[in-house]
Amino acid sequence: MQERSNAPGGCPNGPDAGPGRLREARNRGGGGPFPFGTDFTPGERKLLPALSFLKERTATRRGTASAALSAMAAGARRTDRREELARMQLGRANGFREMICRRLLTWALEQASSGDALR
Repeated sequence: MQERSNAPGGCPNGPDAGPGRLREARNRGGGGPFPFGTDFTPGERKLLPALSFLKERTATRRGTASAALSAMAAGARRTDRREELARMQLGRANGFREMICRRLLTWALEQASSGDALR
């Protein structure tokens, strides 16, 4: 039986080796956000950063109001977002609340696709 080394970096497959190897793989162009694959559809992959952006921006009442005003001021873009809206069951807005949610999501998708969600 082989003995384990307790010295830092003594084990090539130890817990400290993982992050470095993932970083190396990403630097070579491998991995990406889902290095082991994913079952997300392309539309769902677009939703992930947009929903994270919305979660961050609407964490407070003031943030929610600001986000809603920004979304309403931005207006509806001509970008096709049917797949994403349908996935979130906002394909057709039934009432004022769903209309606001639809506009917020569309705005967040635009922000995420333009890179503004990362700032």
